[in-house]
Amino acid sequence: MPTWPSGSVSEAGARQLDGRSPTRLDLRLALVSIAAWIGTQLGLLCGARWPVATVWLGGTLSVLLSAGLLFTRLDHARRFILTCLLAVGIGGCSAALRLLPLVSGPLAALAADGAAISAQVELTGDPVRKVAKVVGDRRGPELVEATANITAFTARGKRWALRVPVLLRGDSQLIAYGPGTRLSVEGVLRPPGYRIGVAAIVSLRTAPNMLGRAPPVWSATTDMRHRLVADCAGLSPDVRGLLPGLAVGDTSGAPTQLLADMKVTGLTHLVAVSGTNTALILAALLALTARLRRSTRVVVALIGLAGFVVLVRPQPSVSRAAVMGLVAVSALVLGGRRSALPALGGAVLFLVVVDPWLAISYGFALSVCATAGLVLLAPHLGDALRSRLPRLPALLVDAVGVSLAAQIATIPLIVALAGYVSPTSLPANLLAAPAVGPATVFGVLAALAGQGFPGLAQVFVHLAAVPTWWIARVAHWFAGISTLGMPKGLGGGLLALFGLGLVVVLVRSRIRHKALLVAGLACLVLLSRCGASAGPADWPPSGWIFVACDVGQGDALVLRDGPESAIVVDTGPDPRAVDGCLSRLRVTSISLLMLTHFHADHVAGLSGVLHRRAIAAVVVSPYPDPPPEQAAAQAELRGRGLTARELATGDRIKTGTWELTVLWPPGPSTSDASLARAGGPNDEALVVSAAMVGTPLRILLGADIGPGPQARIEAAPGIAYSVVKVPHHGSTYQAAGFARWAGAPLAVVSVGAGNPYGHPVATTLARYRAAGAAVLRTDESGDVAVLLIAGRLGYRLSR
Repeated sequence: MPTWPSGSVSEAGARQLDGRSPTRLDLRLALVSIAAWIGTQLGLLCGARWPVATVWLGGTLSVLLSAGLLFTRLDHARRFILTCLLAVGIGGCSAALRLLPLVSGPLAALAADGAAISAQVELTGDPVRKVAKVVGDRRGPELVEATANITAFTARGKRWALRVPVLLRGDSQLIAYGPGTRLSVEGVLRPPGYRIGVAAIVSLRTAPNMLGRAPPVWSATTDMRHRLVADCAGLSPDVRGLLPGLAVGDTSGAPTQLLADMKVTGLTHLVAVSGTNTALILAALLALTARLRRSTRVVVALIGLAGFVVLVRPQPSVSRAAVMGLVAVSALVLGGRRSALPALGGAVLFLVVVDPWLAISYGFALSVCATAGLVLLAPHLGDALRSRLPRLPALLVDAVGVSLAAQIATIPLIVALAGYVSPTSLPANLLAAPAVGPATVFGVLAALAGQGFPGLAQVFVHLAAVPTWWIARVAHWFAGISTLGMPKGLGGGLLALFGLGLVVVLVRSRIRHKALLVAGLACLVLLSRCGASAGPADWPPSGWIFVACDVGQGDALVLRDGPESAIVVDTGPDPRAVDGCLSRLRVTSISLLMLTHFHADHVAGLSGVLHRRAIAAVVVSPYPDPPPEQAAAQAELRGRGLTARELATGDRIKTGTWELTVLWPPGPSTSDASLARAGGPNDEALVVSAAMVGTPLRILLGADIGPGPQARIEAAPGIAYSVVKVPHHGSTYQAAGFARWAGAPLAVVSVGAGNPYGHPVATTLARYRAAGAAVLRTDESGDVAVLLIAGRLGYRLSR
């Protein structure tokens, strides 16, 4: 009786479980699922602006195409094309229907005004502990977040009954409740900002009151999770933070540096409750039932999978992993690789229609690519490796084949989105792989035993601690090895795909000259390094004074302050991107680091700025919001021995080349503080006028402020600005006269290509062009450099 290997859940779907030879793959359902995926993305993009129109158009298209398929006699090709178009319509309609109550309902309108609310909610996820607020040396109350569905609420004297998702933010009292618990809460509504899939954020003002307990199954598993975290308290920081992540997906206690190192080395999937975790549970269950009938094994696998999902919570990543697990189960039932690919297509089709947010999820795309690679490539790689390395153990060969297949399938997507390939990912995963199974299985057993057998739970915790320590060590060891940089975007993805094709051709050919393979790979590396420079050969341009770095959807701005020194304003979302930009500019020291506010797209790249550079001073906004990101940034600064100084309206800083004047925000204790707080972290951001000493040049750095602060700044006496950094990535939240008031001949928009927010909007760009500005965008032009040569202003683009 065949059994599943323990390497991967999807590998099982790729095996010939019934001994039959593989036949031609059936790609029809896979292509239909891709069509639905594209339709869902279009629905989210259009539905955010025209939700009703998108629902109407998608629904009408779906009805017409369905009628055409049912009542029209067509050949197979035309029927297939109509089916794909129908999938596009269904995906778009589903996405718009999910968006409609979020963007056009009463809750969204009230959140935009910061209204107070009294509501009844039902938690849909576990409350997550965030790091505590840190203000100077004082430690404030802990922040806890939880997803929930509002069922009814009262605001401004009116009551509504509806069911929409929101995000709750409160203190440690919220942590006691688990999924399914019904609560009565009071708080203040805020717009969701970058939070996707919720109508608003509810900041709780008082402790929640419980209206109804969670169902027994949720209560029991909540206790298991809490007990596991408590049982790990006596372990080292890396182990006690990582073990709950491996077992139940709880990474709230994991050190920031460990998570960063795992991301660099391609090990993040181990703590994301991905297909690997699901594979281990399914493989263990199927190994225990190896002597039973196939139908019995499938039933056991499905029951075990359902129990595991309840334990780790059916969040999007978990649901994704579970459905991908069903792909393998269906392959076991139907048999062979031929059935696994249609099963994968059906899983993708089901997921993007039921949960449209997955269509724009980086993790979902990686999961699908990895699963497809395992279905299509793992069997061939395993056979090829076994034929060439017959003396190696079969288990080791299978592990190498599975890991290599997943890496190969995801390389083009990683390059397109991140701009690098980690050569350490494969060896890191291979070294970590033997430890993942024991750590996960013993961790789950510790969670189960913690309810009634605390002594046994401690035994399992310590058994899991050793392999968990090994995984952390592997992440730290390989994180120090540099990655292979490549150009981001479609060009980089195609370059990576070309390189993989070259390797396949050379490997499959009969040519035995190793020099040809080496030469081909050397050409690929040379092309990738040239592309990774992200700039011309003579970059940085002579006479540069200001650069907006291309760091994706975020801000990282550089003011030249000496031959190899600069002022850096914000760090962007990606440490590698901002580090690369500063390296290209040959910046080795930072005379002033300014963090305008603490949203991740402005501070998450902090470690990249700090990498091998001396920092003279750090200044920040006086408002510590959002608290998790603020505390993480402050902790990273303290780890480097740096203390941040808070600035407010009217403060001035002078360096060798620049004089900076803070235009916004007012201090927290002033009468205008409520205007800053009303718009959340964006309106609490530092806005600075940078004057170049000895010249009339002025640069306005607008951070992410909205219409209210912009209007207040406009009320001040006008200054002849030379350059303006357009606020909030060119979003629609702009004061009507701000562009004309700034009056700058150059307007720079720091924005990420293909971002899900639709930034920058056409109306904002039109306002700056109408005001006489040349609009430069980092998503289109790469790094944007402003030049001052012989007193004349100019610019240069890196691409």
